[in-house]
Amino acid sequence: MKACLRKYPLLLSLLLAACGGGSGGSEGTQVRVSPDNVVATAKTTGIAPRSRLDVSVDHRPGRTISPFVEYTTAGIARVQVVFTSETSGRVSIFFQDPDLLGPGTYADRLTLKICYDAACSEQTVGSPRQIEVSYTVTGAAAPPPEADIADTAAPADGGSAAVTQLPMADHNVVDAAYSKSLEAVVMVSTQPANALYVYDTASDTERMLALSGPPTALSLSPDGRTAAILLDGSSLAYAELTASGDLAAARMQPLSVLASDLMLGANRIVHLLPAPFAFGGFITSINLDTAVPHFSEGGVPNDMQGVLHPAGNAIYAMPPLAAPGDILKYELTDNGARKLYESADDGAHPGCGNLWLSAGGNRIYSACGNVFRASDYRVNDLSYMGRIALFGPTGGIQSLSDSTAAGEIALVETRFEGCYRAPLAECSSRINLYDRGTLAPAGSYALRAGDIGGFVFHDSDGDRLYVVARVYADPSLPPAGPANLLLKLSKEP
Repeated sequence: MKACLRKYPLLLSLLLAACGGGSGGSEGTQVRVSPDNVVATAKTTGIAPRSRLDVSVDHRPGRTISPFVEYTTAGIARVQVVFTSETSGRVSIFFQDPDLLGPGTYADRLTLKICYDAACSEQTVGSPRQIEVSYTVTGAAAPPPEADIADTAAPADGGSAAVTQLPMADHNVVDAAYSKSLEAVVMVSTQPANALYVYDTASDTERMLALSGPPTALSLSPDGRTAAILLDGSSLAYAELTASGDLAAARMQPLSVLASDLMLGANRIVHLLPAPFAFGGFITSINLDTAVPHFSEGGVPNDMQGVLHPAGNAIYAMPPLAAPGDILKYELTDNGARKLYESADDGAHPGCGNLWLSAGGNRIYSACGNVFRASDYRVNDLSYMGRIALFGPTGGIQSLSDSTAAGEIALVETRFEGCYRAPLAECSSRINLYDRGTLAPAGSYALRAGDIGGFVFHDSDGDRLYVVARVYADPSLPPAGPANLLLKLSKEP
């Protein structure tokens, strides 16, 4: 099959892709193409490659040339021709996605014609040039995607949650994570002091580590034993966490960029997302041991919200849009991040707000409840698979925990509308439980009015849930109690 594209007259810079015909020419004219054949390879789990041909043309002075190209499409997706002068240009060949093609070798032929008129009735000497193109895809074929999730009814109201308030010290919580290896809730705080806190859930004791600046974000390594903390968006602190005893002082790493969030991988590389007003937004990747930074290939939207895949090889991120939009995927390499592609939003099933990955890394949950597949194969990756049914029409997901041990998903569904006025009836949080396989609701339990769940975590066995909540005091009453609570939730109605 051949692809026919439009052709434009040659100016100083020419972008074309067209089909044509004809023959003829002038003596002494040369058309040189390097290389004279193309061999491309890709893995089914990789990205589509591209190849480049350099073209030079000697032709009669004073005459305008018009390049034409035609090609078969066994493995080629499209071809682009750009001439930067009257005598030189390049041909860019873009190949089809390897997982869509599947394993095999795909042979194409590309024909380049250099003509003196738009009808290509007269070609230069040496034209046309034919280039053989071979594209080999290796690896296993893409597996069938996980089945779509059937629609379910909203979770039933189980009444008020049975909660136990744990004796957390009186401090605020800027960000939090759960270390399953230590069975501890790890938090960072700016009030009454800049600090990292480790709350041991077995002993109900809390340890504190002073920080040199106000923390804005926290990330734990997958083994839960290293904490990376972003300080005021402009410096990086990291600390090794232990099961008991005093916490060793955090080590510092100044940053040359402004960041809004961070993610720490098992390889001790921390990935920083650019702040809202950072100049020249890039994903910055820094090895904690060498302090060597690597910057993403090309700029990225500032103030993205992202999540690191458990395998440590990709970031899924949402750009900072007021309305729902596409989810972006970035590949992580030794030289930094690079954008692979984005979800094909059909308008009906957009990504939205914060993202969470399932424990196995095969699902992406978004704040409005839409669920997408995560896969090494693009044919399946970022495809819509269903929706988590929420309790209320105006609520959104504030935090989510996926437990393989419990076979359960727990999330915080929150309404903020009434948090700054009395009464606090519309300032509410619910803890919703779902079957991990089918996403069928298993109950919805209300926290006390004015207690807004910020974070929810399963312990390593999946037997207990911990909720970090912020207290919104009734504006008509004097404030009472700490600004934040740590709650242990009974999952029984």
